[in-house]
Amino acid sequence: MNRESIELGKIYAGIRELVASDQGKFKQQALELVNYGNLPVYFNWEDVDDPDRAVARFEPKKGVIPPKNKVKITMELTVFMGGPIDELFMCDI
Repeated sequence: MNRESIELGKIYAGIRELVASDQGKFKQQALELVNYGNLPVYFNWEDVDDPDRAVARFEPKKGVIPPKNKVKITMELTVFMGGPIDELFMCDI
């Protein structure tokens, strides 16, 4: 991953936020999975679907990163609670 955290600033409960490389208000924080190795890497994001806390989706959800290459990731996030958000998102590699 090209970053270990995302600063979302002020967001509103129930409103879908988009973190993408080319759209949304968080485009300057584009997410990328980077493969520095010499072998292909398989990845699979675990969606978060908790209607009391948050819903998070990733695109592409799964795939292969060729050697010495990277894949841009789009994240859609909707939170349903107030206060600071400290959520951990998992990607199986």
